[in-house]
Amino acid sequence: MNFPGRRRISEIESRVASHRAIRERREQEARQAAEARRREERTRYLTSLLEQEDTAWSSIDAQLRRTTGSAYDQAFQKLQDLAEAYENARRDAVFRRRLAQMMSSHGKRGAWLARLQKAGYLWQPKS
Repeated sequence: MNFPGRRRISEIESRVASHRAIRERREQEARQAAEARRREERTRYLTSLLEQEDTAWSSIDAQLRRTTGSAYDQAFQKLQDLAEAYENARRDAVFRRRLAQMMSSHGKRGAWLARLQKAGYLWQPKS
């Protein structure tokens, strides 16, 4: 028996599947757009960091002079951002040179050295 205005289960399931596919596609597009915005913002931040590199290095130096764990964490985060910025600009040698200069005044701080060692910014001599 076929009642007018009534749908079959297969029709309902088909519509549900269709709406789900549309929703999932929109969600995927929104995630991709958000990721693209995040990458663009990160690129702008890293570019601005290099434009003010002397200030960034001075900021790291000032944080290290505070000699607290939280200051070391902040300095380390800024250093990682600088490393990424230099890498993106293909200026790794400049980063290594500036890090070496910084180590001349902060190279005896054990907690700082441990952070650098763990991240691979320092090499460990083989015994």
